[in-house]
Amino acid sequence: MGYGQESNGYKIMNYKDKAELLTAPGDISWDSEDTSKPMVHCHAVFAKNDGGHLKEATVNLTTLIIIDILSNEKVVCKLDKEVNMKLWDMTFPFKALK
Repeated sequence: MGYGQESNGYKIMNYKDKAELLTAPGDISWDSEDTSKPMVHCHAVFAKNDGGHLKEATVNLTTLIIIDILSNEKVVCKLDKEVNMKLWDMTFPFKALK
C-alpha cells in the first residue's frame, strides 16, 4: 500500500495480515512511453487498516472486480517532473490514443 506523496513517489507499507477488501475504485490508463503497457491506479480500503494506494494484493478465496469502459480511447500517463510521478497527460488538445 502506498500512503501520501514522498519526494520519490509513495511510501510503500506492507501488510501481511489477512483483511477484508471493502472497496477498490480506480482507473486504468496507458504508459506514454509504451502504449501497450497498462497502468492501474487503485485506491483500496480494508477492514483492518486505513487504506491507501493498492500496489499489489493476493486474494485468498474470491473477489468481484467490475471494469466499466468509459471511452474507447486510451488515456496516457507521462512523467510529471515536478512531482516525479506518471500522471494523466491532460495537455490541450487532450492526447488520447485510439
